[in-house]
Amino acid sequence: MEILFKKNSFWLRYLLVMALFITACAKENDDDLTDARDKFTGSWTCKETDNTGVSTSFSITFEKFGVADSMRITNFAQLGNNVKALVLVNGNALSFPNQTVDNFSLTNGTGNYANLKITMSYKLDNDSYTAECKR
Repeated sequence: MEILFKKNSFWLRYLLVMALFITACAKENDDDLTDARDKFTGSWTCKETDNTGVSTSFSITFEKFGVADSMRITNFAQLGNNVKALVLVNGNALSFPNQTVDNFSLTNGTGNYANLKITMSYKLDNDSYTAECKR
């Protein structure tokens, strides 16, 4: 009887250890680990149109900044490569906190990522702008 107990005890411990190994090797779900800012990060060519219909094209760069929802845009509104605007990312949506960018008051800024492009609208001082940016 004692031998039978030792055999069963051995197999029970063996099965318990194997169960721990199998669960430890389970694939993790990486969907929750992706950074919503990744799709925005990098260089974009923008066509910006002012409230009179005049359009200009220029390059901007999105870079990750600070906490998980913050980014900076270099050359925002074609104000220069040393000029950066702060933008917040929530999924595919962008929002610009009210801020001063190169002595301009940036307000009412929003944007969206869809179909591999970014569309934005914002006010600099009292002038309204829209922009469409593509890679």
